[in-house]
Amino acid sequence: MKRSVNEIQGLVLKAARGAGVPLGIAEDLWVAVPFILKNNALSDVVDVLEGASFVPLQDAVSALDARQCGQDAVAPFGLLPALYDAMAAARGVLPDCNTEPALGAQDVSGQVWARLNVLAKRTYVPSSEESRAAGAGAGLTDND
Repeated sequence: MKRSVNEIQGLVLKAARGAGVPLGIAEDLWVAVPFILKNNALSDVVDVLEGASFVPLQDAVSALDARQCGQDAVAPFGLLPALYDAMAAARGVLPDCNTEPALGAQDVSGQVWARLNVLAKRTYVPSSEESRAAGAGAGLTDND
């Protein structure tokens, strides 16, 4: 199904937060989505988010931070090269990686989209009378 890059970015950010990824690293993924799409690595993102450890993502961000500060840094072990390259391209720190972002509507498989939604739904507040009474949604008087 075709999805806008912006829509994919929003869902990746929510899915990362739903998976428990710290906000700063989730934002790094969000910024890298156009490059992730260009590298055909969206399913890799889902695999990492569904995995048991975010250490490869944390290591990738640390390595990219070091590169931006002019230090030598090795790509982290355990993170797929396409995903690391996409994150590097988003920051502009590796001149030899694909630096052209994906633009326009992008094809996303239904399976990948569903897996991202499962993770994103972990961030939603459950619907209850108590939450509606506290102001969630339309509240108790929905007269639209």
